[in-house]
This record gives sequence, C-alpha cells and structure tokens, in this order.
Amino acid sequence: MPCPKPDNPFAVMTKWGRKDKGAYLLISNRHDVPKEVVQTYAKRWRIEVFFRAAKQELAFEKCHSEFETHHHAHFELLFVAETLLAVALFELNKEKTSDEGYTHGEMVRGLFHTRCQVHVKTHKGIQRISLDCDTHVRQFARLIELFGRSII
Repeated sequence: MPCPKPDNPFAVMTKWGRKDKGAYLLISNRHDVPKEVVQTYAKRWRIEVFFRAAKQELAFEKCHSEFETHHHAHFELLFVAETLLAVALFELNKEKTSDEGYTHGEMVRGLFHTRCQVHVKTHKGIQRISLDCDTHVRQFARLIELFGRSII
C-alpha cells in the first residue's frame, strides 16, 4: 500500500460498541465522512461473511455447469438457503445464550443438505431446478411450521 501524500488525506477510525465483539481499525481516504465509512465496512463485512459461508458450508463452488444461467440459478439457491438458515438461527437461538446456541455450520449440517440439480427436461422452454432437503423434523418443527403453510 502506498504511503499517503499530504494532498491525499486519509482517516484512521476505531469502532468499539456495546454490541461489537472487539475493536475494529478502519482506514479510508474519506476523512470527511467517518460514519459512512463505518456503515460501508459493516455492509461489506456481511457480504464477506455470506461468501465465506457459501464457499465453506453451502457448496458454492460445486456447480460445474458450463452454462451461465445454471450458475445464476445455483447462486440464487444459495441466497434462498442462507435466508432459510438466518431465520432458523434466529428461531432456534432467540432464547439461548451464545454458548448454547447453534453455529452456522451446525445449522447447515442439521437443517438440510442441498444440491443443485439442473434437469435437461424443460417445461414451456424453462429448465427445472430442484432443491432437495433432508430435514430433522423435531429440531426444526417451528421453522417448518413457519414456512410449511406457504409452501403447501
């Protein structure tokens, strides 16, 4: 990283809040808007966390199709899976302490095993993509109750 020049000011900010688990050092060339820099970093961090989870736990890199539409469909299924996981984590962890709660990886292993299947068969010119779920019913009964009515 090049050393900043006097005509190119930069700001170094630290953030420590009650909800935050530690201190963060943020460096930006926007010295005039420190709050927006912190908000931007927070948004970018959530994106980084999603991609890490998608790669490590949701088989992001397992779609080996050569068609771009298949990759887009696979990625959209990952967003759906991550949304389902976020709701499940909220439901299961809302009355637990951080030591008792489930981690993202435990949720992936316990809630479902997904795989993206792109069928060659088409219906009205549209390829079908199926999402197979293998769910432990008792542990996730509340979640199934929340979503089951809208699916059936």
